Amino acid sequence: MPSLVKIWRGSGNSILSPRELDRVSNALLRLQRGLTGKRELAGAGYMQENDLLGAYLLYYWPVTFLQVHHAFETACNSNKITFSGQVQLLDLGCGPGPAGISLCNELKKLGVKKISVTLTDYSSKALNLAKKIYEANLPGVNVETKILNFEEIGKTTSGLEKKYDLVIMSHALNELWKNQKDAQKKRLEFLEETVKYLLPDGILFLMEPALLNTSRSLIELRNMLVEKGMSVISPCSKSYQCPVIKAGENITCHGEYALKNAPLIMDLARRAKLDRNSVKMTYFMFKNSPDLHSDEGENLYTVVSEGMLNKSGRIRFLLCDGKSRIPCSAKKDDSHARETGFFKLKRYDKIELINPEIRGDNKDAYGISKETAVAHPLQQGNSHVSDRKKV
Repeated sequence: MPSLVKIWRGSGNSILSPRELDRVSNALLRLQRGLTGKRELAGAGYMQENDLLGAYLLYYWPVTFLQVHHAFETACNSNKITFSGQVQLLDLGCGPGPAGISLCNELKKLGVKKISVTLTDYSSKALNLAKKIYEANLPGVNVETKILNFEEIGKTTSGLEKKYDLVIMSHALNELWKNQKDAQKKRLEFLEETVKYLLPDGILFLMEPALLNTSRSLIELRNMLVEKGMSVISPCSKSYQCPVIKAGENITCHGEYALKNAPLIMDLARRAKLDRNSVKMTYFMFKNSPDLHSDEGENLYTVVSEGMLNKSGRIRFLLCDGKSRIPCSAKKDDSHARETGFFKLKRYDKIELINPEIRGDNKDAYGISKETAVAHPLQQGNSHVSDRKKV
C-alpha cells in the first residue's frame, strides 16, 4: 500500500492527508457507481483522471490483489496446481497489474524461483503504472509490456510469441464488446484463441466481479469452454455443466472472503459510505484437457452460499456437486454439526457428506444429525485432509 500511495502522489510520502482521503473517497463513490448498475465507466479509460486513478489504486487495486490471493489459495488447497521452478505468466487486460502481482506473490510462496510476466493492455498509461509497481515490489520478476486491443478483429493476441504456464484475465473480459448482441460469441472466440498460448499443462484463470450479469456471463462462458473440452480445476470439484444457469435468471455463484488487515480500504469505504466487509468475485481456473476426475469424490460438495438461519432454528447451506445445488442444514445447537465444523463453513469450502438425513419429502434436501457424518477436508486455509468424524 505505501508504494501505491507514493506512485499515485508522485512523492516519497506514503501517508494520505485528510484532504487527500476526502478526494479519493469522493472519487471512489463516482467510480463505484460507474462500475455497477449501467456500468458507464467500464472500459471507458477512467484511469486517465488522476482522482479516479487514485480511487482505483488505493481501493480496487488491493481488493483485486486479495481476490486473486484467495482464489489461488483455494485452488492450491484442491491439490490440482503444481509449478516448476520457472513460470511464464501472461496477464491479459492487466490495468495497473494487481492480478499479476498477486499471482507472482503466490508463486513465490510455492517456491518458484524465476518468473517472467507479459503484461498486455490497450492503455499505455496503465502498462507504465503496472511496470512501476512491479519494479517497486517485485524487482526480481522479468516484465515485458505489450499494447493490445482485444476488440480488433484478427489482432486479439497478435504480438504474443511464446506459450505460457499461466494466463490470467481479471475483471476485463466483461468489458469486451460491451452492449453488443453477439458479445458472448466474440468473447468465446477470444478465449479459444487465448488457449492456444497455453503450455500443455498450463492454467487459464478468469475472474469477474460478483455482479449478477458479469457473474452469469462468466458462468455461461465456463460451460462453453467445458463443451470445448477444457476442465475446471477450481473452484468446482467437477467439470459438469454448471447448474446455476438453469436454476433461474437471478441465480449466480461467487466466492466471498472476509476482509482483514486492510485499514486504508476500510477507511475509504467508510468515507464513501460503501459496504465493504469482504471481497467477492466469480472465478474459474481451467486446464486445456478433459476432466480425468469427473467420477471421483461421489459425495464431495462445494459450499455455494453463506449459512442461513431459517424459522425452524436450522442453519442451512447450499451445496453443489457439479450437477445440482442442494440444501443441507442442521439445528443451530446441534453438537455433532459443531464438532465437525459445519457451522464454520464458508463459500467454496469442500465438504463430504456421509449418509445425510433426507429432510421431508424432498430427496435433495439433507440434514445433519447424530447419525450423520460430515467431513471438511479442504476448509479454507488448510491444505491437509482432516480426520473424518463418524458417530
